[in-house]
Amino acid sequence: MTIIINPLTHVVPLEDGDVIVTGQLISDMSTGQPPFIIFSSTPVDNLSINGTAANLFGGLLGSIPYQSNINTTSLISPNTTATKKFLTQTGNGSISASPVWSAIEALDINNLKFTSGGTNSEDINTLDAYVEGSISTPTITFGGGNTGIIYTSRSGAYTRIGNVVTLSFFILLSSKGSSTGALVIDALPIASNASVKSILSLDITAVAATIGDSHLTAFIEVNATTITLYKMVSGTRVQLTDADITNTTLITLSGSYFV
Repeated sequence: MTIIINPLTHVVPLEDGDVIVTGQLISDMSTGQPPFIIFSSTPVDNLSINGTAANLFGGLLGSIPYQSNINTTSLISPNTTATKKFLTQTGNGSISASPVWSAIEALDINNLKFTSGGTNSEDINTLDAYVEGSISTPTITFGGGNTGIIYTSRSGAYTRIGNVVTLSFFILLSSKGSSTGALVIDALPIASNASVKSILSLDITAVAATIGDSHLTAFIEVNATTITLYKMVSGTRVQLTDADITNTTLITLSGSYFV
């Protein structure tokens, strides 16, 4: 059955299978014309409106309708500039102002905030973490012990960007204590990568003569929060021990590692 719309009331009673085939349907709320009302006394399974829809709600191409008040629909004019813009709204905690077109400015992306500690995304093109922090108490152990170790001062800082941590810290001793064995520094703020080892830049002053002029290396193992220090002896890498350290040794470390 063909339905002819009443041009005065714009009321359209429909039954299942009806097709609207009238020429031009106009409903312009901006000029006071009522919207079309389509209703049916029974469920309508198939409804088609043949023709071209133009100027919905009286707007232009690209206009966006929004709820401007209770039971009131208004339009935002389309963005007709050659610049990409986005819609912004400002609320007061209970109600929002009307949305407006805004250009993306530096201030809008000035302070990106990531979840605490960040997360490792499987997408290699995703920046998923940014953290700044301090390394306030880097510690030294000899053979796993720290008996009698006294620090004159120690401090440091780190920044994590994605899967890389960059750090710098120092440890200045006033007593190396009585523990003996291999030297280990516990200072990494985030555990290292499960499969990638790293080397940091190392400087040590006021050390024992046992170090001599050998090349020194600071090494980070996989899945570690500690750093081991090595020297070269007759072409072999040997881990530093308490015998290489004095009561006034200054250790400075800096560099980056993967997490």
